[in-house]
Amino acid sequence: MKLLTGSRYSGMLGILLKNKVMALCGPSSAKNSNHWAIIVVAAIVIVGPFFIVSARWTVGCVYDPVAKSPVHTTYSSDFYLAHAHLVDTLEGVVYGVILPVFCVSVVTTASAITAVKLRHMAAWRQQTSSAASSGTRDVTLTRMLIGMSILFVTCNVPGICFRIAMLAVPDMSLDGKRMLKS
Repeated sequence: MKLLTGSRYSGMLGILLKNKVMALCGPSSAKNSNHWAIIVVAAIVIVGPFFIVSARWTVGCVYDPVAKSPVHTTYSSDFYLAHAHLVDTLEGVVYGVILPVFCVSVVTTASAITAVKLRHMAAWRQQTSSAASSGTRDVTLTRMLIGMSILFVTCNVPGICFRIAMLAVPDMSLDGKRMLKS
């Protein structure tokens, strides 16, 4: 479940990083345009189908006579049994592979553009200004953003590889138990 949760928020990181790149490439266009509509639509598209995936399970409370206490248990919902292919495709392929690969590629591309623009901006400032500390804060913030992007990519690549392996190897599952096909 952690793999799914992370992929929803990584889309938002990609959108915010894209805005940072736009601010570096063209400061006047980034200040005058309103990206809230893009962020709202992306949030609906990314988070909306997750409600379909979460309908996979039903939680029930069962009384255990041996332990003499109620036990919470999960079982497949009627919705999942009727639409198993749709839910499995959304969970395994869309949220497990497509969205994380897209987000990692957007973050990697935006970080590379940011690094190049930062290098050009620092060189320009050295040539035109005698005070080298005028843009230190911007440089530090951009380096921190690039560092966070590298950490994000490093942490997401193993999960993406595992999800791709799950698609390629039929007996592999998230909980480590061997899935028996009937």
